[in-house]
Amino acid sequence: MKLYLGLTENSPPHLTRVFAEMDGRLVDLNLAYAVYLAQVQGEKTNTYQLAAFHFPENIAAFLQRGEPALQAPGGLTAPVQAQTTKLNVAYTSTTTR
Repeated sequence: MKLYLGLTENSPPHLTRVFAEMDGRLVDLNLAYAVYLAQVQGEKTNTYQLAAFHFPENIAAFLQRGEPALQAPGGLTAPVQAQTTKLNVAYTSTTTR
């Protein structure tokens, strides 16, 4: 899985996001995990905090977590790919920078 650093159209310049390429689209891992926890796992509280723990909002914090962080996106691949259109967390190359 390829990982990317980027911004969505509405993101301020200091708020980079970690994306993974899935089916030719870029998936915001932080947002995808938060939605996944709420909609698929049934988590009722703290979904964004849990997602931020696993997928921080910038690449520096993500890389500082080391090998466990680099392996974490692989666990999301199947559930997120199955739900990408429903979750609305995937972007095309024209909607990210």
